Amino acid sequence: MFGCMPSGKFDNSKYYDILGISKDVSQEHLKKAYIKAAIKNHPDKHGDSENLKKLAQAYEV
Repeated sequence: MFGCMPSGKFDNSKYYDILGISKDVSQEHLKKAYIKAAIKNHPDKHGDSENLKKLAQAYEV
């Protein structure tokens, strides 16, 4: 089926690596890590827009 995840668990550990945090952090710490990384990677601050997209996707998940 389209749009459905395959059966089994989804490994989202790469998203934690992208944000530079461990899996057991609080929601508040996760948000702070995302904001800090997003500011650093923003194109207006001479950052990489592709990295910013990856960070946004990681935070969303």
